[in-house]
Parts: sequence; C-alpha cells; structure tokens
Amino acid sequence: METMLLQVKAQVSHRSSKARQTPWSIGQAMDPATRQCHDALCGGRKDMPFGGDELFEEVATKWDWLTAYCKLENKWTSTVSHSWKGACLWKGCLADRDLVKGASDYLRANPWNPDEAEYCFREHCNNVQFDLHTTTPTDAQNYCDAKFGDKWRHVTAGPDGHGWPDEEPGSGLWECAHGSYHCDWAYCKISYCTKKGVEKLQSYKLMQVQNQAADFQRKAMKQAAYSQRNSEYPQSSSLVSGPAYPQWALAHQAEYQAAYQAAYQSEW
Repeated sequence: METMLLQVKAQVSHRSSKARQTPWSIGQAMDPATRQCHDALCGGRKDMPFGGDELFEEVATKWDWLTAYCKLENKWTSTVSHSWKGACLWKGCLADRDLVKGASDYLRANPWNPDEAEYCFREHCNNVQFDLHTTTPTDAQNYCDAKFGDKWRHVTAGPDGHGWPDEEPGSGLWECAHGSYHCDWAYCKISYCTKKGVEKLQSYKLMQVQNQAADFQRKAMKQAAYSQRNSEYPQSSSLVSGPAYPQWALAHQAEYQAAYQAAYQSEW
C-alpha cells in the first residue's frame, strides 16, 4: 500500500510540475474589473503555482489566504475559473474586510448560474449565524469547526491547488481551508438565497424537467414510428418505459414545488 501511495504521489507531482509557469500571466477571458482586482492582490507577487510536495501540504497551516490564492494555477478551466472570477470577492471580503463590497463586486462581474445557485442553496442559505456587517474570518473559522470538525484544517492543496475529490471548490471544506467561506456566504446571502433567487432556481429546475419530458416524448414517438414500420418490435419495447408525458413531468414538478415551498416557509 505504501509503495502504491508513493507512486501516485510521484505521478501527480510530476504532472503538476510540468504545468508550472513563471511569472503569472492573466488569462484573456478575465474581464477588466476582475483583472484589476487580481492585479491588486497578486500583481506584484512572484508566487509559483502549486506543485511537487506542496500538493500534499495542509493549506490552512502552510499558507496565508493571499499566498494560497495567488498560487492557484494559471489555467482557465471550469474548476479554476471560480477562483479567478472570485478575485473581486476575495479582495473586497478578505483584503478590504468588507463582505458587502466583495459580494457586490463579485455578483456584478458574474451573472446568475445554476451551479452556483445549487452550491449556495446546499452550503450557505441555511446559515443564520453570519452577519454581512460584523462577521470576521475568526467567526468563519469557528463556524467551520462546528460544521466540519477539524477536517477542513487538514485539507491539502491537491492538483494545481484545487483540492482532492470531495475537498474541491464548492465542497465547503476548500473554502474553509482558504479562509473564504464567509465570503461565499455573503454573495449567496444577498443574491442566491433571497426569495427571488430561490424562485429563479425553481424556474430553472422546472425548465429542466420540462425539457426532459419533451425528450422523453420525442423518444416515445420515435419508437412508436419504428415499431409501426417493424412489426417484429412491439410497442411495449423496453427502450421506453414509464408513464407518458405529461403525467411524468407533472409528478416531478410537484416534487420541486414541495421542496421549494418548504424553503419559503423556513426563510419567509
């Protein structure tokens, strides 16, 4: 087992080291406001991207939040983009100690998207202990201890600094380890966790159900046409099963409506 772990460590370290770049060069996809925030945080620094044995170092004890942020790899991917797009959030919340400013600047540069809505609803919307004007990084650490125990304190950097499975951005653990948990709560609080935000997520979910139902119906019609041309394939083929549209879709709509009705009753 020990030999296998050493082999994995060597492979991951080698892959990450090959991807290193010096110095930082900001991606072209970064909007001007976010670029300005990023430059204010990291522009004068020469932090090397995570690599080698650093991937197995505990983030919370090894690096301060600014160093950990500026070391994040210069790659525009779906995983890394959350950190890059969050430059103004980190600057306002952590550097300027202003949760409202950080959250507002972040939301101005990053329009609503369903993945963040899901993250906020899962991780932050039930948190009533934080306050937009008084919560401090120490308060966030205490909350992380209460929610996750000391697990977040042992989160290691992982490939390119974005954690290992179940400890990646969006897990809550990653945000606690990097000192940004209360920052994410702030933008969730003033946007995604509002009644309007919940309604928007509900609308998106219902649209997904309707699209799936329409796809189900198209497949059923295609199968019916195929069965008519080929009598050896009966209408009851197992390729399509279950109740027909619209009953199927309506059942799922009822599930979502019940879930969000519960949210309304608890929040408002």
